[in-house]
Amino acid sequence: MSEMLLEKYADKIVDHIITHLISTHKQKLAAYFGLSKNPELLRYAFDHYYATICYNINCGQFTVQNLIKYANDSAIFYFDFTRNAIIVLSDQISPEFIYIKSLNSHTIFSETDTEIDYTDDYITISAFDLTDKLNPCSRCNFRITDADIDLTETHYNIGTIALNKKLNLKDVRLIVFGWTTSVAENDNDEEVYEIAATAVTYKYGRLPQPGIIFDFQAQLALPLE
Repeated sequence: MSEMLLEKYADKIVDHIITHLISTHKQKLAAYFGLSKNPELLRYAFDHYYATICYNINCGQFTVQNLIKYANDSAIFYFDFTRNAIIVLSDQISPEFIYIKSLNSHTIFSETDTEIDYTDDYITISAFDLTDKLNPCSRCNFRITDADIDLTETHYNIGTIALNKKLNLKDVRLIVFGWTTSVAENDNDEEVYEIAATAVTYKYGRLPQPGIIFDFQAQLALPLE
């Protein structure tokens, strides 16, 4: 599949994520943006979001049995089907929110804490630690033998996202790790939230198998009160 076609698919995925979040996870999303007392503003925000930028698109690959590696310039994700967990190596701290879509179209939106371990009915996230070249993955109990990664030269933040009994990694079709990177006012009397995220797909639609990884940015506008 050509790079241009992958970009079109990525754009469609982001549009789906944004429209689905507002229709299905309104209360949780309102809390994330500090709009619990005025959640109707979310409709305005999602009707006034700016053009999305998708980039760093790469295909995933099986490295060994039951282990898929997704890598781009910002992060490396290992889908470990044996342990029902995702191991993340990133130049970012752990995500502020996670969005998951599973095989039966069930979706999850969880606002997480970047400083401490997090758990809910579906996921458990270990607080991300900086890798140590002598003992790089002690907290997540995962041994990296990937020849493409030299932990003596590059330091990553590393963490584990374990899926709990209610959710099987083999049923996950899309997972998004996101952050709010900035908030600013524009000339239209709006407060603009810039969202940065990494999305990973598994057996998703017509995309190459096992899936793709890409980064995206989106800007959501809210009227100034």
